[in-house]
Amino acid sequence: MSDRAIALAPTHQGALVLRANALAGLQNLGDAIEQINEAIDLEPEMAELYSNLGSLRARSGQLADAESAFLRALEVDPKSDEAHAALGN
Repeated sequence: MSDRAIALAPTHQGALVLRANALAGLQNLGDAIEQINEAIDLEPEMAELYSNLGSLRARSGQLADAESAFLRALEVDPKSDEAHAALGN
């Protein structure tokens, strides 16, 4: 389904996030991270995308990069509950 969504709207961040979530569910974290990065390129002011990136990076053991992503989420949206929770503050 996500491949079809991307085929129909290849520059839609929602389709990229859908595909990233599917890839993450299959434990294909590297490709999921790539999809989220593409979504960020399209919507760089969307804090949720940086939180998603942080979660994926944390799951793949990239802890410093995960922290950077969560901090960027807070720069975009200082009230991001997801980023605050992930950073423990």
